[in-house]
Amino acid sequence: AEMGDDKYQQEFECSFNAPVEGAYYSSIINDLDERKQIIDIPKDELARTYTGWDLGISDSTSIWVAQLVNKEIRLIDFVEELGTGKSRKEILEEAGLNITIASKLTIMDGIASARKILPRCWFDKDKTKQGLDALRNYRRVFDEKRNVFHDRPFHDWASHASDAFRYLAVGLDESPMEAWSKPLE
Repeated sequence: AEMGDDKYQQEFECSFNAPVEGAYYSSIINDLDERKQIIDIPKDELARTYTGWDLGISDSTSIWVAQLVNKEIRLIDFVEELGTGKSRKEILEEAGLNITIASKLTIMDGIASARKILPRCWFDKDKTKQGLDALRNYRRVFDEKRNVFHDRPFHDWASHASDAFRYLAVGLDESPMEAWSKPLE
């Protein structure tokens, strides 16, 4: 009773699907898995393709590739590579991409945007496996001395993929946060 259901499932039932303690997205992703939204997804040649990037100069660059089909957000690929030593501007200009910079939100507002779009997401089970593993393990910092979670993410191997997904979510969100400050028409 003290450890809670998620920790019990991990420790005593050896569940690999139990959410990581303090994780932001793992329970939502488990729901997607149960609803069969993690499957083989072919690229739709008629759908517009979007990417969300977390660009690393001296660490990893993570890229999510998404297509919007009706109300579905289809994550068809995920790539993570070592940093190039080049600036973000240089990388994107060399790639010749049409770029839109996502609104600058706080990390917690970005995480809220990611949580908002996740139920509409479908993931390619093979091509996005590494990214999905990162999303499942993206979690808050735990203060063992005080026995509490902080409202900031723990920076580890899961951070880059999760940051790229957060940027994608902010870019795809139809109702950006600044719209809340405008009067209703």
